[in-house]
Amino acid sequence: AIDIDFSAGKIMKSDFKNINNDAIDFSGSKSEIYQIRFKNVGDKGVSVGENSNIKINQVKGQNSVVGIATKDGSKTVAKNISFTNIDYPFASYQKKKAYEYGKLYLENFSTKNFKKEFINDSNSLIIDNISNKIINNVKGINRVVYDITSKPPSTIELE
Repeated sequence: AIDIDFSAGKIMKSDFKNINNDAIDFSGSKSEIYQIRFKNVGDKGVSVGENSNIKINQVKGQNSVVGIATKDGSKTVAKNISFTNIDYPFASYQKKKAYEYGKLYLENFSTKNFKKEFINDSNSLIIDNISNKIINNVKGINRVVYDITSKPPSTIELE
């Protein structure tokens, strides 16, 4: 396992196996991870917190509790992700009130055998590549816009 606090850098081509807690844990950092594999992790494969800004590419995870969690004012951009037997593949939330909400942006991911694919509180974001699926499969739709301003739950606006 590795804990990166208030640092910048890259983690590349690494394996994390049989870890009781988090495999990779960021706090207050600006970093990238690339070609990472984790297996049998007791908590989070990748934990991103405390205003971190993390880019993730080509991560494979198996048999773990959480895949990627972003929280407490952090922004995580993750693409080319493959998770199998991850109880909760993606999570975004506010854990500490001193920070804003988490933001997780996903592109090109696959999940198999999970309890709940996405977990987020009412203000944190998980945005996936669903807009491309809508544009490509729903006749007459050529644009999808996400409104991230605060509104009451279930507010829908049409343009």
